[in-house]
Amino acid sequence: MGIDDQAWSDRVACMALAAGMDYWDQPDGPWGAEANAQYRLGGAALARYDVSARGWLRSAVDDEHPGAAFRMALWAFREDYQDVGEAWLARAADLGHGDALNLIEMHDHCEYACIRGPRLADFLMAAVDEDCQDPAFAPEVARLFART
Repeated sequence: MGIDDQAWSDRVACMALAAGMDYWDQPDGPWGAEANAQYRLGGAALARYDVSARGWLRSAVDDEHPGAAFRMALWAFREDYQDVGEAWLARAADLGHGDALNLIEMHDHCEYACIRGPRLADFLMAAVDEDCQDPAFAPEVARLFART
């Protein structure tokens, strides 16, 4: 990811988090208030590229927080662990994360149609629409998932 892409991604993440636009921020969810707090701390750290993000998000995933699994995918993609990122994305989809489901489905369709490279990134970005569940991080996940 280039400097401009990273700066853009940082701005989007910070604006979305500041605006309180977070579908998975649900302290009363089945994962519980503690996992939700870990998810929020992990998301804030992820927006700052802070290494503590991994620990907070991983703890929330242990309690089956879908948003935390999705954000763990981003952590892995940022670290160039593509296979690990794909596994976290699949875990998020298994837990019901809509953005993860949409991205995996679009990726599979594109793979079947032999669409790769920049065109794959375009299709994956299109799968993340204005109604996505994680507007702070879904565009970056889509862009980095396209590297697979």
